[in-house]
This record gives sequence, structure tokens and C-alpha cells, in this order.
Amino acid sequence: ALILELIMGHDPRDATSLRAPVPPLTPALEQGVAGLRIGLPQELAELALAPAVRAAWQEAGAALAGEGARLVPVGLPHLERAVAAYALVANAEASSNLARFDGLRYGRRAEASALAALTTASRGAGFGPEVKRRILLGTFALASGYYEAYYLRAQRLRRCLAADFAAAFADCDAILLPTAATPPFRLGEKLADPLAMYLTDLLTLPASLAGLPAASVPTAVAEGLPLGMQIVAPALDEPTLLRVAAALERCFPFAERRRRAVARALGEAT
Repeated sequence: ALILELIMGHDPRDATSLRAPVPPLTPALEQGVAGLRIGLPQELAELALAPAVRAAWQEAGAALAGEGARLVPVGLPHLERAVAAYALVANAEASSNLARFDGLRYGRRAEASALAALTTASRGAGFGPEVKRRILLGTFALASGYYEAYYLRAQRLRRCLAADFAAAFADCDAILLPTAATPPFRLGEKLADPLAMYLTDLLTLPASLAGLPAASVPTAVAEGLPLGMQIVAPALDEPTLLRVAAALERCFPFAERRRRAVARALGEAT
């Protein structure tokens, strides 16, 4: 909260930043959640959440209710389509933004004897496999004949997600959902399966696509690794976001829980 207070607000050197009032954030940390309405997306009942994740989500909701919040069902009907929309919108933007890295004006310059070879070698040497994959997908989505079929449809879906959240926030002050549908995977575990890796973002992408503030708070442990709960608040309502996040941190003193879980895991391993 302290860092966010320092960095949020309009930046005259950033054309994308908003000229909006900057509210104080630290007072929200002690306000609690009594009287707040916490939305629980009904679509999660049908989503394939790991048992440990579903239990942690239900436990987090019960903890907030115990602090005086009211749990209300809300609908996010386009939730499961967020990954597809993001893959097209974000990769198209990446393709457009990274097109400037030609080895002449921007980016790494490789050794080559001809201009065409220089550009090819520079882009090939300067970008890793994942970046290249995203550039290819984004370039495809923006190509003539595919722009309307893919990119514009993804942007329409993005607007649908924003409308879903707007309708949900008419009935609640913040939304609670897991950060991921499964426990964390090991470092490098999904590098050979990019699609599986992208799908782990299913529950965090909707807020980003809708332009909403969100935070993840670790509340539980599975196999020695943290399970996060995500809070999403209305646009520009960071104080409410931090109220709920701080309440969750008080309900789940995660550092101590993780220490005990790791100790148990080490004991079982020996």
C-alpha cells in the first residue's frame, strides 16, 4: 500500500496514465470488511478447480463472512473465454510493439552481411522462444483477412468481460476467486506445454482485460506451496481492494502456516 501510494497517479511522461484523484490507501488497511458485500462467481461451481483450491476459496469466503462481510453470488458468464481473448489481444499488441526491434534503430544487432539477413539474425538472436511464439500469433491475428475474424472478435469479448464485471459490481463491493485453478507448478514444469501454461492464467486474466485492480493473497498451503486468493475491485477503487486484502492477511497469517506445512512435508519426506 505504501509503495502504491507513491507510484500511483498521473505521469506526464506516460500518455496512458489517468488524470484521476489519488486517494489515500493506508487508512483502508485497518477498516475491516464489516458491511462489505463480497461477490462469489457462480461459474466457479462448474469450473474444474483442484479440491485444495476449492476448499481454500470456500475457507477464505467463510473467513470474510466471519469478519462481518456479506457473501453474495454474482455472475461472470464470459470468465472461461478470457484466455482466448487475452492470447489474441496481448499477442497482437506485443507483435506491434516489438516490430521496432530491427537491430538498426532498436534492440540487439547481430553480425550480418546484408540488410535482410541483419534484421532476421538480430530478431532471432534477441528474442527467446516464448517471445517469438507470441509475435507469430499476434502477427497472424493482425494479418489481412484474419483481423476481423480474430482480433476484433477478441476485443468484443474483452468488452463483454468488462460488462460482466460492471453488472456484478452492481451487487457487490469486491469479488473473491482463486488466483489459479490448480496448485502452483514447479519451475520449468510446463515449458514444453505452452497451452497448459497459458491456462493457469484463466482466473487472473479477466480483471486485467477489464482494466480492474486486483490483488492475490496467499491463504493456504498445498504440498508445501502457497495457494492464493484473488480480490477484484471496481475500477479505481484500490482502497476497497486493500481493505479486503488486509482482512484476508489478518485471517490467514500465512508465514506461520507455511512454516508448519513445510516442516510437515520435510518430516514426511524423511
